Amino acid sequence: MKLPILVLLILLTCTVATACEAVAEISPIEQLKWLESTSGAQSFQTDRDAGILRFYVTFGYARKIPGIGNVTHSRCYQGIKLIAIGGTTDTPMSEKHSRLIDLADSFAREYNLLMKQYIDSIGVGTCPPGADWEGMLASLTEFVWGSTQLEGMVGVVRSEMPRIMIDLKDLKRKDNVSSVACKTLQNYGIREPVIIEIYEWLPPPPPGYNSRKIDEFRCIQGHITR
Repeated sequence: MKLPILVLLILLTCTVATACEAVAEISPIEQLKWLESTSGAQSFQTDRDAGILRFYVTFGYARKIPGIGNVTHSRCYQGIKLIAIGGTTDTPMSEKHSRLIDLADSFAREYNLLMKQYIDSIGVGTCPPGADWEGMLASLTEFVWGSTQLEGMVGVVRSEMPRIMIDLKDLKRKDNVSSVACKTLQNYGIREPVIIEIYEWLPPPPPGYNSRKIDEFRCIQGHITR
């Protein structure tokens, strides 16, 4: 009776050891090494030929979709799967790790831009080809910030109809900012109606933030409608 028990114990030990090996943590550098033997263009061609539609994601202090952006993905490509590149972070552990993170960003950007063009060409996206929410937000934010970068703020609210909130310290800028907002949406290929909310940025009772809504309208094809 002792021999079967011994054999069973050996088998159990091997099973546990194998399981432990399978879940052993892989170092960030090992997770990124595959990028040294491929490129975004090569991987895109392989996936396109296989009918695979996806975007690559990297991680730092927040999730990034290089070449696409989180807002553009949520508005235009929500049905496209996101694949995380393991080992990316904003705190590299060595010079080699830092180099591989840069390589991951370059790979993801090249791949994602090619995939975006392909998705647009086959009509899978939900926005007109060329719509660039990230570019629009960067341009509008720079304008609203003003020369001091303290004259206003821009935010996006996720909703069925896109909504942009603009806070201004100087209400004399309201009409100009409203016009620029609509033209910026048009310039970046965003044709769907977008709600714009204008707020007065009030001095806060410290600590805190205080604002007062003063206007709301829609931008359609570069024009203000109410």
